[in-house]
Order: sequence, then C-alpha cells, then structure tokens
Amino acid sequence: MVEVLNSYDTWIYISKLVNRRENFTMGGITDISINNYGNKEVFPIIEMTGIFTINNISNGIQIITFNTPMEVGSNNKLTLNFAEQIYELTDNFLGQTSNIIEDITIYDLITVKENTLNTYTFDIIGSGEITFKYDAYGPEEELHYVEQFNINKGLNYRTIKPFNGDKINKQILDDVKYTFSITKLQVDWLDEREEYRITYKQYNSDTYNEKVYYLIGVKLDRLDSGYNNLNEIIQDNISGTAINMLNKTN
Repeated sequence: MVEVLNSYDTWIYISKLVNRRENFTMGGITDISINNYGNKEVFPIIEMTGIFTINNISNGIQIITFNTPMEVGSNNKLTLNFAEQIYELTDNFLGQTSNIIEDITIYDLITVKENTLNTYTFDIIGSGEITFKYDAYGPEEELHYVEQFNINKGLNYRTIKPFNGDKINKQILDDVKYTFSITKLQVDWLDEREEYRITYKQYNSDTYNEKVYYLIGVKLDRLDSGYNNLNEIIQDNISGTAINMLNKTN
C-alpha cells in the first residue's frame, strides 16, 4: 500500500471516459496525429468523405490495405469501425450501404496506442475530410480537501510446471491489478456505472521536481456519502480498481 499524500505537494484530478471526435483535412498522402497521452489503448472509428481514391492506412505497425484502390465519390462515406470490426461504404444519394470487408486486407487492427502520440498515414489520391472517433478521458476536475489517497499494486503469478520432473517449477507474472481508496472528497457527479481516470501530480519544492501519474480504467466499487457533522459539507469516500498506472512521458 502506497500513501500518495506524503511530503510532496500533491494535486489529484478525476475525469470521465467520453467519446472524442477529431476532424482533419486530407489531400494526397496525409499524416494525422492523435495525442493519446494519459489514455488507454482503444479501437477507433474512422469516417472519410470527399472525392478520392484510397490505397491504404497505416500507423507504421498496423496496416489496412485496399485490395484494389477504392474510389469514394462526393455522395459517399467510407466507415472503418475497428471497435466493432464493421467496414462499410455508404451511398448517401441512394441511401445504400455496402459491406467492404472482402475489398480490404487487414494485417493488424488499427488502434490508438496507449500513452503516446499516434501518427497515421492515409495514402490517397484526391481530397476530403477525416473524422476520427475514439474513447478518451475528458476534462479533469480537481479533487479538493482530500484527506487520504492510497494505491495498492497487486501482482498475481502462476506456476509453470515443466514436463521434466527434475526441473524446478517457475512462476511467471500473470496479472497486475491496482486498487485505490480516497477519503473525504467533495464531488457529486461520480457514478459506479462509468469509467474514470485519476491523475495525481506530485511536486517537490526543494528539487523543483514534478511527477505525474495516471490511473486508467478506473471503476468504482464503493461510493459512500455523508457528513462528519452538521457544520461540514458533504463528504464522499470512494474505492475501486484500475487496469494500469501510467507515467507522464510528454
């Protein structure tokens, strides 16, 4: 168990997972960048309109290639939904949608990588618009008057037993889980059904050193509300789990 509130000056923030939408203009071979610092890896939905022919999309590792260059007209919308693996070309004039899965080769599903700046290259001839939709954490709200903030990192191992009985059993890391608790915070919009990110910043005024951490994939398993006495404002105590803890790298 690590108590976050220690000799450092500490600020704590919380933000809810929301759907983010970014728009870009494309023409020729086009690079677009998605800033995903402090966020988890997710599958995006890419929508493209305009008048163009598309050959492929790549982020340098994950590639989707059109078996023959696909022509998209002024009344068309190309949708590449990597979250649900739905790939369609819609004719808005006729009101018809065609599945194009047979027209593409996917070497690896394109994702928005965790905690980094993602760059995607669109190899097209022509021009148009790109709408990039993905889940990320929204605006942060600072948690004031927090009395205690604790984080626990749990490591789960499994035993590998070799076929040769003379060999020593080995244990390998199977899973990492984070649990946390915060006492006496004043926020009235938390919901156990939603997903959150907790950001905490620590600053050492002696060394001028700042550290920023992100607990991502936060789900609440306890949310208590009440008063210590009649002269105090409402106080919430929360606890829950997180899928990972990231360091700020940008």
